[in-house]
Amino acid sequence: MTPQSDIALLLLHALPLDGRMWEHQRGIKPELTYAPNLYPFGDSLGDWASGCLDLVKQQQIVVVGCSVGGSCALEILNRAPERIAATILIGTKARHDPDPALFFRHLYVY
Repeated sequence: MTPQSDIALLLLHALPLDGRMWEHQRGIKPELTYAPNLYPFGDSLGDWASGCLDLVKQQQIVVVGCSVGGSCALEILNRAPERIAATILIGTKARHDPDPALFFRHLYVY
């Protein structure tokens, strides 16, 4: 069993924001907190999930996702359920569209 002190905190941002969205939360446990910018990982939720799983070296992760970050959190949970200690979703649908490009298209329709 992983000691609670070794559990990573992964904070996943909403669109069109980036990891800076979590600036104030990064201090909770700085040495174990990750708030990456998802966009450089690729063009799909699968790419983002893989990038996050590669980034976090700890075996156990609490994943917090806001909006599309929550969709990414669900994808991470789907890919590596054994690594997820808890998942917290903020403003996220239980089902997600696996293509982030669709989110961008909807943002700029107005």
